[in-house]
This record gives sequence, C-alpha cells and structure tokens, in this order.
Amino acid sequence: MGIREYKEADFSAIVDIYAASKLDELRFEPQKFKLTSLNLDPQRLVAFHESEVLVYEEERVSAYLGTHLNHIRSIFVSPIYRGKGIGRQLLEHAIAHAKGELSLDVVKSNVIAKNLYSHYGFKIVNEFVSSYDGMPVVVNTMKRQSS
Repeated sequence: MGIREYKEADFSAIVDIYAASKLDELRFEPQKFKLTSLNLDPQRLVAFHESEVLVYEEERVSAYLGTHLNHIRSIFVSPIYRGKGIGRQLLEHAIAHAKGELSLDVVKSNVIAKNLYSHYGFKIVNEFVSSYDGMPVVVNTMKRQSS
C-alpha cells in the first residue's frame, strides 16, 4: 500500500510507533528521559491533531509523518521497520508536496537524523532550547528551499 492519509483508526498504531521511537531521538543527550506517551502529552497531542498526518502501511502501519504549514513536526518509523527506506520515502513525499520552504526541528545531538536531512538539502538556520520530560533539550531548526 505505501503512503496514505491518516485515519482515526490508525491512532493506536501511531501511539505505539511514537512510544517505540520517541526516546531514540534523545538517545545522544547526556540526561536520560522518561517517555510520556503521545496520548498523555497535551502539547504534542495538540500538535499531532492539528497536523496533516500521513502513514506508511504495508502489512500494518509502520511509520508516520506529521506536517503543519510546511513544517515537518514528526517523522517516526517503528524500530522493526527501520532500514527499509520508509523514513526516506516519507521525507521525500513531504519535500515533493511542499509549497515553498520546508522546515523541521531536530534535537541538536541527533547527528544521524541531521545527516539525513542535510543529504536532502536541509540546512541549520536556528538553535533554541526546548524541553521534554521537564528537562531542557537543545534543538536545531533546519530549512530547505524548494526547487
């Protein structure tokens, strides 16, 4: 099947993917974080519901992408489906459908993700401090000009 629009019936799979993936983006941070489930995190849940969400599905929903106003808010792939190019497909889809400049925020220490985004033409344009689990996290904003 591949990439398709999110349906409300996908929400439990999204919560599971988030739970299996969220702490990975923070794994290079010096402090250890405790997972707050997506459905119990008011800030991220509101952002999820106001985003345009696409899912990747073959035998089951294995990844999702959330965008809002040309800003990638989330891109998560279930760990058991990584290495199959699913994240790249979702990123390429976002790039292909962006109208103008596309941006995203990524934890500064997540060099693996930043290298992927750089490969697709994203450049760091800003740095700010956010928080997760009540602890500060340095985040980079990356932008990509449309072609």
